[in-house]
Amino acid sequence: MTRASKVPGGDLLKAAYRSSQPKPWSGFKPSARSLADITIDVDKDASLDIVALGQSRLRRDGVVVLCNLLRPEDVEQASADARETKRRTLELINPVQPDGETEDTIWQVGTSRFKSFQQLATAPKPVLHFRNPGEGYDGGMFEVYNFDQLAQLWGLQGVQKLIADERLTMADRIVSGLHNWNRGLYNLYQNDAVTMPRGLHIDCLVSSYKMLVYLSDCTKLSNGPYCFVPGSHRRDLLLKAGFVNVANGGTNTDFPELTDVSIPIVGRAGTVIISAQFGVHGGQPQDEQGTRSVLVKNYTTLN
Repeated sequence: MTRASKVPGGDLLKAAYRSSQPKPWSGFKPSARSLADITIDVDKDASLDIVALGQSRLRRDGVVVLCNLLRPEDVEQASADARETKRRTLELINPVQPDGETEDTIWQVGTSRFKSFQQLATAPKPVLHFRNPGEGYDGGMFEVYNFDQLAQLWGLQGVQKLIADERLTMADRIVSGLHNWNRGLYNLYQNDAVTMPRGLHIDCLVSSYKMLVYLSDCTKLSNGPYCFVPGSHRRDLLLKAGFVNVANGGTNTDFPELTDVSIPIVGRAGTVIISAQFGVHGGQPQDEQGTRSVLVKNYTTLN
């Protein structure tokens, strides 16, 4: 079939096509307008069925926030382990090499060895990864793949205790009502002065969920809180919006046009977020003093 750009007036045809496309999010109304609308206070709502309520919110909004679920002292111990992990990693890295390996870990700066989430998640050892500031969004971010395994290898007792906390199984039960998963893949995300995070986007169009636990206070926009657009996890809207964006020279996964209706999820250390990754989400830019530490559980079907 002849491409439009190869026929007389092809560029004009494409331009006319673009201008004729409806705004895919035109008339979109988020299913929630405020952080309070998507939050469940586990203490105040103790008389309710928290799991059923969480599933209802997650089904409606694509995101639910649980506060007062975890003990502050347990979160602080895990937070100290996260800081220690980054410190030890900086000692391991050879500044003249892009990657390397120890007996129990692989470290990497940039994408010299592993380039995709799948490769990082299925590596034979936990991966300690710094995103190179010169390689696009999230530059300077530090992340650990298979953080639960690293916690055992390095004796990070605070992290092990938090992961084993029965309170967190509430998140598992909420997700299980909407999604079949067979493995929880744990990561650590440590953002310090990440001033150019990836904007609002989706990870995929299939059922996919994450749990995020703030290990540090993220009470200000300058900390770079996680953001979500409630109700944006509708496949019909996403397919249409992605199609139109591609026709206009963009991507089918990034939706900066929804910035005004996204909700920054600010919260104290211990705040738990359950998020549909096929909903529109992203990170708020940090300032030069901003910091955010997050324990992430990916509900996956990886072998």
